[in-house]
Amino acid sequence: MPPPKTQHERLRDGIKILSKLKEIGIPADNEGFIEVKNIISRWVKDGLAVIKTKINFYPFDRYGEITLPSISGVEPTMVLKLVAEAKGS
Repeated sequence: MPPPKTQHERLRDGIKILSKLKEIGIPADNEGFIEVKNIISRWVKDGLAVIKTKINFYPFDRYGEITLPSISGVEPTMVLKLVAEAKGS
């Protein structure tokens, strides 16, 4: 069985996700960004995997799905989707 991610690995992965959100124009004071930051902070501290948590990014008409693994060597994912995709439009 693969070893769990270290706290250092989780911190590095979390910083990558937050940096990417800023890079694509999501400001650090956006409610969705703050929610992602809180989820990542909890994950960095406790190491428990987060699976497909949904976060809204208003007013960008987007929502995000984040997956944070507990196993070393497995990359976390953060996918932004149009709200219209969720409604089936």
